[in-house]
Amino acid sequence: MDLYRKAKFYSISKFTMVALSLLAGASKENLIRLTHLAEKIPKKEAYREKIRWIRTLFQTDHPALTIARRVLKEIHPLHRKKIVTNFIINQLLVGTNRRKAFEEERGFKPPNAMLISPTMRCNLNCFGCYSGSYSTEEELPFEVIDRLVGECKEMGIYLVIITGGEPFLRKDLFDLFEKHQDTIFQVYTNGTLIDEKMVERFVALGNVVPAISIEGLREETDARRGKGHFDRVVQIMDWLKKAGIFFAISTTQTIRNSETIGSDAFIDFLVEKGCIFLWNFHYIPIGRDADLNLMATPEQRPGYGNGLPISGRRSLSSWWTSGMTGASPKDALPEGENTSMSMPVAIWSPASFAILPMTTSRRNLLWRPLTLLFSGRCAPDSPFRKTFSSTVP
Repeated sequence: MDLYRKAKFYSISKFTMVALSLLAGASKENLIRLTHLAEKIPKKEAYREKIRWIRTLFQTDHPALTIARRVLKEIHPLHRKKIVTNFIINQLLVGTNRRKAFEEERGFKPPNAMLISPTMRCNLNCFGCYSGSYSTEEELPFEVIDRLVGECKEMGIYLVIITGGEPFLRKDLFDLFEKHQDTIFQVYTNGTLIDEKMVERFVALGNVVPAISIEGLREETDARRGKGHFDRVVQIMDWLKKAGIFFAISTTQTIRNSETIGSDAFIDFLVEKGCIFLWNFHYIPIGRDADLNLMATPEQRPGYGNGLPISGRRSLSSWWTSGMTGASPKDALPEGENTSMSMPVAIWSPASFAILPMTTSRRNLLWRPLTLLFSGRCAPDSPFRKTFSSTVP
């Protein structure tokens, strides 16, 4: 990083820290006044527009502000610093500009986040698991994952989401977190491998946000994940809260748990346990023991949003997603490449790009730079992008 970029990063960091310290204690009225003053500083209309958008958040008591205040007051100082530096500064501020510069140079915008599944192995056997029928024979080598994260940062992507399988079956995962201290990692996990020592490692690193999967309360969770699983996760939530670690909960909405996960009792329970963010995924009948009868009914779905944040849930932010389909990953490969895949390798969307393990020949896209993949079939006029866009509302 040259001297100018270092000075610019330092200035942005200092300004952001001051602004967030004001957010933690200032009244709503004073925050609104500050946005009117801030609006007079930037020369570009795009920046002034962003400031007006922030003012709207203050005026409407958007849940994101409550979450920000909770983060500033409740989580461990190092963890808070990493979230501010890696996510707010690197991903949202510096990263946004870098992604725009990439788009101007290459002609297309890179995704905002990278999803990586290092392994499809799992120590549970949940019915209806989307990845339950995937091959577990091969895993992504550490060298490939490390390279992918490095290339992401070159494009301005500092948010990496780790999924699986059960990611913590990979013992080298913490080596990745330690090597890329400037990146924020959200890890979807069933929680069974998290113990107090691992929580201490979360605290020491500061750049890991666990997202633990449950199905509702005890009855719903144990029915799908095994007896005693719910109580085990409750213990983990207590450890994380005590340690000051920002954590999320992930649920899968089915016909069996819709009433529970949408209830005030469930949300109140999560807030009490220290959960700050909730991901909900609609069940899609793919993978292990796929069952159409598990899908939430049309009557159950509308109240849970359609890929939009839910507001007004006190101090818990929620994101409810609908299912989506995409083009075959074969369409992402350059002309003439021959691969025989037993599972998806790469999935593109405007928000994210996913890399999963595969059984395939050595000549596959994981041994190619991401920029080459993006500049080929993931460019705006590619069949892959057109097919994906036509299948997603």
